[in-house]
Amino acid sequence: MVFQSFALWPHMTVREHVEIPLKSRKKANWPAAKKEAAVSQAIHDMGLDALADRYPGELSGGQRQRVSLARAIVSKPSILIMDEPLSALDAELKINMRKEIQDIHRRTGAIIIYVTHDQSEALAMADRILVMRHGDIEQLGTPEEIYTHPENEFVATFVSKCNLLHGTWQGNDFYVAGHPLVYRDTGVAGTLKEKGLYPVRPEQFHITHDGPGLEATITNRQFHGREIHYAVICGKEQFRVFARAGEVFAPGESVRLVFTA
Repeated sequence: MVFQSFALWPHMTVREHVEIPLKSRKKANWPAAKKEAAVSQAIHDMGLDALADRYPGELSGGQRQRVSLARAIVSKPSILIMDEPLSALDAELKINMRKEIQDIHRRTGAIIIYVTHDQSEALAMADRILVMRHGDIEQLGTPEEIYTHPENEFVATFVSKCNLLHGTWQGNDFYVAGHPLVYRDTGVAGTLKEKGLYPVRPEQFHITHDGPGLEATITNRQFHGREIHYAVICGKEQFRVFARAGEVFAPGESVRLVFTA
């Protein structure tokens, strides 16, 4: 298991931490040479060769997390449980450590059960995602299935904040409430149809000044490098829209949201 807090002891070196799992009863019969080779390999795989004799207080946050990962994989487990292992790291380190964990998965072949509240982390790393609420399973599927075809309102708004339009379903056509617009069915779940909802991801809206779109007003703009995140008011609803970096609109500006499936 890999813990959120790293769970390292200040009086033990990197190598001593990695050796801990091999002192268990199940690994007691491993030959000393096999144990030494396993420890050295785990330290090497995590890029800790030059730090093997250092103590946790002499390591950065990312290095300490690598120690906890090395300790977890040294005994070659068939299942790894990771409890929000990256939540204590800064944004750049998180991205680097995602790759490290994916590499561990490919090298070891172990099943990894990864607990996280970071939706982007789950979408980026998982083969399959299990969305839970209050101990109940809301949806199980691939990242693509969870993102493009949420099965209910909670999954749609929890995973990457889908915009939910209100209206009326007639067969495969969705009539947007208060607007002369009709959207075609793109595989919307029955539970959403029953509530008269149509999910639109932030990048599926195109902001323009004219065209067959929803009338809206820009309320906030955040620059994110390759794209700009907008908050807009459409009637009584507030939506999120992601636009390309060159598509600049000012707060207070009246616009239209054109749906691009």
